[in-house]
Amino acid sequence: MKIPTYVLFFILFVQTFTHAQFQGYTPEYPVQATEEYARSNIYQQDFLYYCDALVDTHPDVYLNFPKEEFNRQKKLTFEKLSGCKDANEFLDLLNRFITPLHDGHTTVPSPSFYSEKEYPVRYRFFGDSLYIINATGQVPDLTGEIVASINGLQVKDIRDKAYRCISAENSTALTNTLNSLLNNAGFMRYIGVIKNESDSLTVSTLSKRSVVIYPNSNSEWRVVFKDHPVTAKGSYYFDYQILKDKSLCYLQFNDFADKDIVNYYLQPRPWWQRYLVKTVRFLGLLPKGCNDYFHEFLNDMIEDMESNDIKTLVVDLRNNGGGNSSLGNELLYVLGVDKYKSFRNSLKVSKLYKMYHPEAKVDTAGKTVVTADTTVSYSYLDYSEKIPKRFKGKVYYIIGEWTFSSAVLHSTTVKDNKLFPVIGEATMERPSHFGEVLSFQLPNTKSVCRISCKQFYRPDNKKDSDDTLYPDVPVYKTYRSIMDGTDPAYDWIMKQNDLSLEKVN
Repeated sequence: MKIPTYVLFFILFVQTFTHAQFQGYTPEYPVQATEEYARSNIYQQDFLYYCDALVDTHPDVYLNFPKEEFNRQKKLTFEKLSGCKDANEFLDLLNRFITPLHDGHTTVPSPSFYSEKEYPVRYRFFGDSLYIINATGQVPDLTGEIVASINGLQVKDIRDKAYRCISAENSTALTNTLNSLLNNAGFMRYIGVIKNESDSLTVSTLSKRSVVIYPNSNSEWRVVFKDHPVTAKGSYYFDYQILKDKSLCYLQFNDFADKDIVNYYLQPRPWWQRYLVKTVRFLGLLPKGCNDYFHEFLNDMIEDMESNDIKTLVVDLRNNGGGNSSLGNELLYVLGVDKYKSFRNSLKVSKLYKMYHPEAKVDTAGKTVVTADTTVSYSYLDYSEKIPKRFKGKVYYIIGEWTFSSAVLHSTTVKDNKLFPVIGEATMERPSHFGEVLSFQLPNTKSVCRISCKQFYRPDNKKDSDDTLYPDVPVYKTYRSIMDGTDPAYDWIMKQNDLSLEKVN
């Protein structure tokens, strides 16, 4: 059934409140009172305004973007903006400028990444190989072919071009972007593979096949991908399934958000927006979980597991893009965890931070960076009243290429404290990373930008430099598993579970 446009709008609207920090505007952020600012065009002014906010707010701008290079690129970008024609060109240049930060939470809008024009081929990386996984009837059937080059550029060259143009934290994040956008004409223009969005592409494969394609996907795709019967992504924040014959419960946890979190992020919004969201929620048109308290959901799940004598729980975070980390504490409590080594974090106390948190009792002199000193954490709250029962059985976690933000914090806590086995694939974010975004609006273009104000350090500080969270047991998807709708990570866990059941019996 097709979901009405107005429902999709409200789903998107509510989703913005579930990730890291309320996406509000701060037009009162001070404009620079300098002669250079006054004589610049509107795009140069917005650029200077952005750079001022970035340096003032970000916990460590120069970590990946050395100060000398930062200032050199700032000067070059400012000069290029002297001839800027429109907001899209401005945002293109601003995106390129922040790329060296390699901070997945510090972002600016990027409308020209996306175009209505798409090529009739879809791709996906498996390891270092780029496969064609679908094509329309407009072109020969190339599904299963490995790409050798596109427009004469080898796949490695295309990756390098993209890495210089988008702010990917690691190779997984870069791969995710390429999987999603390599068939998009706007993106291919942005990274310099084509000059115009109407240009053709010549795709050559390792088997010496070659085809010229044009950005006019207007016929049916050859392959209809199969959904896995258990682990296919659902349109909900969280849900579970009981597999009684396997004595196993599967929990798909897609967002660190629930009714309480959504209500919290709705509070600062205008009354009419709160009213509209609550109305749509009342009509039952928002994702499952938006109307539920996570602790009540966990209580229902544990009751169901007890009544069915379930011995194993699988927590799947592969589709979880983050949200409010407090839900992770509730989950760990349910799983019988009382003590663990937690993340440390440093906070940049900036003008923008004080606008969001005027109540913060922190010395702002010299834009002080305050570092949390707590390294051993008990449950942040006493959950015993609202969560009366806890699970003491076997637990597996699954992570993957889309695990991000609070989901990375949570799964890293699990791995570094050796709480439960972590299965799957590397994540799209560093375990030690920047986060907790603050948003503000540029004065002229009205573009809404996001800047990190915290830096998180993983519990196992010997691995601070790791560029991704590696699972305890790496299990990767393959071309065949994608085509057949199978799930290697889930199958690996089921095999271990079957062996355990055999021992018991």
